[in-house]
Amino acid sequence: MFKKILSPYQQNLIIEKIIKFLGITVVLSIVGIAVNLLLVALPLFFDPSSEIIFQFNSHKSGLGEANNKFLKLGFLDAKGYIYLVNEQGEVHFFNAETAKKVAVIPIREKLLEKALQVDITSNGNIVIFYQDGVGKEVHPELIDINGEISAKLTLINDFKFNSKNFKFGHARYRDGRFHQLSVNGSQQVNYEISEEITDFTGNSVKSTTTNSFNLKLIAPKLFLLNEDATKLYITNNTGFLESWYLGEDGPEMIASEKIATQAISSIVFVLGEVSLFLSLQDGTNILLDPAPANNNENLSFRFRHSTSFAKGKNFNQLRHSYLNRVVFGVNMDNEIKFIYTTSAKEILSIENQLPILDLRVDDYQESLATLAKNGLVTLYKLDMPYPEISFSTLFEELTYESYPESSYTWQSSSGQDDFEPKLSLVPLIIGSLKGTLYAMILVVPLSLLGAIYLSQFAKPKIRNTLKPMIEIVSSVPSVVIGFLAALWLGPRLEENFLHFILFFPLLAIIYFLSYKLFAPNRGLFKNFSFSGWEFVLAIIPFFLTLVAVNYLGDYMSHHLFNNNFVIWLYENYDIRYEQQNAIVTAIALGFAAMPLIFTIADDALRSVPETFKSGSLALGASQWQTVWRVVLPTAAPGVFAAFILGASRAIGETMIVLMASGNTPITDFSLFNGMRTLSANIAVEIPEAPIGGTLYRTLFLSGLILFLITFIFNSLAEIIRHRLQKQYGRL
Repeated sequence: MFKKILSPYQQNLIIEKIIKFLGITVVLSIVGIAVNLLLVALPLFFDPSSEIIFQFNSHKSGLGEANNKFLKLGFLDAKGYIYLVNEQGEVHFFNAETAKKVAVIPIREKLLEKALQVDITSNGNIVIFYQDGVGKEVHPELIDINGEISAKLTLINDFKFNSKNFKFGHARYRDGRFHQLSVNGSQQVNYEISEEITDFTGNSVKSTTTNSFNLKLIAPKLFLLNEDATKLYITNNTGFLESWYLGEDGPEMIASEKIATQAISSIVFVLGEVSLFLSLQDGTNILLDPAPANNNENLSFRFRHSTSFAKGKNFNQLRHSYLNRVVFGVNMDNEIKFIYTTSAKEILSIENQLPILDLRVDDYQESLATLAKNGLVTLYKLDMPYPEISFSTLFEELTYESYPESSYTWQSSSGQDDFEPKLSLVPLIIGSLKGTLYAMILVVPLSLLGAIYLSQFAKPKIRNTLKPMIEIVSSVPSVVIGFLAALWLGPRLEENFLHFILFFPLLAIIYFLSYKLFAPNRGLFKNFSFSGWEFVLAIIPFFLTLVAVNYLGDYMSHHLFNNNFVIWLYENYDIRYEQQNAIVTAIALGFAAMPLIFTIADDALRSVPETFKSGSLALGASQWQTVWRVVLPTAAPGVFAAFILGASRAIGETMIVLMASGNTPITDFSLFNGMRTLSANIAVEIPEAPIGGTLYRTLFLSGLILFLITFIFNSLAEIIRHRLQKQYGRL
């Protein structure tokens, strides 16, 4: 009907428009995929920011002016509310949004005694040491009853301590035990552990363990105790750092080492309370990772990395985040700085003019509150959702906590809340290139030689039989290939690895000898012609090779390698052979890519005009010389395109690598261990990645990198193919 309505010109015009539209749609779809990957990954590299939400003078807010200064502040569970503790031990509750006091509650009735020390614990409790030797730990909270907000303090524990020449105190209620520690001016440390124990009669009995010891350090300055009250760190003005282990069996000094040549201005734990972050007087910041030395239990300090700021800008206060490995503090110029310790990168700096008494970040790292000496409270909104990500964490070697040396490491999660994310993409990129490289080394010669034989030498009947058999391999699902590689090929290759190594040199030797003895038209078959049926003769030496490998491999394994070549390699050359390794993966990937390479190469070789071949043969060239010097150069663009498409198939493969490679993110090109590729990593990690989180966006970034690798790879290949086409197109 359309032929009657439209002229041939109109029909061709419509078809041309449809083809152009579909082509543009395909291009836009590919660009859309790249743009979508970019939009999801791009926020990882946005600079963190801050802005002031509220600012008010705590001395002149709501319930009257305080007659004593505030020392500490903290966040309440209810968002928008903070509390401040003054030197008398009163807790002032504020609505930060309205700058109004909600309530004022004294920690103790006797307000004549001032505080020697006030602490805010990780769970928001207030610990206060008074001048008369009384100490208390309380938990502040707000209560909302029918819209009416009230505050209360819940007593967790009260205790006594030696207040004479008091320098530092610590009190924590942990796991049913109360830990109490105090250090006085004579460098004596007193600590006790107490708990309520129910005896066999049902009565509650208080059990207390008391210890005391003297510090070795001269003129101790800064004290740092972990939350469990088991490790105590002390510094002085000469740069020494002393550490003690406080156990029930008594104190034990772990180490005393000179960390720097000048005074340590401030010290704080990093999340997990293993590493220490120190600020030196000259503005240098050091991250220390205490690590066992010489395989014993004693602790030595290992410098991980340091970041130097301008002289005179050392931190006088430091805090650490309870969400990630960020430390923050105030330097001598009253600037507030945030540093991500793994990469030693300053991620945020906030200008400030007033001397800061205390600063806190809420549990979600969304708000920062500061308390100035004049009572000014400032609440900042923080926007730094991805502090873990930087160029160095993605693409450079880093030294991670408790790791002996720097490395490229991918480990996105752990069962611990204080886990240090390791998000290097280098092992994944190398894994992708490693699997593709070895697969192409294996499959390219086989596919090309097979295509040359079937297109140039084989009889039509043989070609029409073998080519569909090879092409049908492409219909085998990737998961089936991966399953067979992991559960069948891997174990058998490990058992017969020596036989596998012997197979290739023996195959070359036997084929060479077979050619000399049994080649068509020469040797024993000089009076016979096997033109087009050469593969039949090729099967015989192949099976001879299998038999030779079987007997020779068994003999060598028994007499030379104690019946286990894999163990012999490890014992003598420290080569660890893993069952799921690059060899198994390369074989599986090659099996998947071979039909594609073979089919395209075969079609390219067969598309060479017969006149080219006839002319070469007429000039006296042999059939092989014609293939090598005429057919193959002419078909080079198509053959090269086959290689590139096969490599693209291998580098983007997911299920085969996921099942056959062992999924170990390591950074080497060894044949004997596994790998983890970008595509397999996305498949493994994406179900566990919270939407919008750091891991989620990092996986999209790895997808974008994989897209760019294949795009650049194919673009370069197309340029080379085009040049080959121009070079050999005139033949």
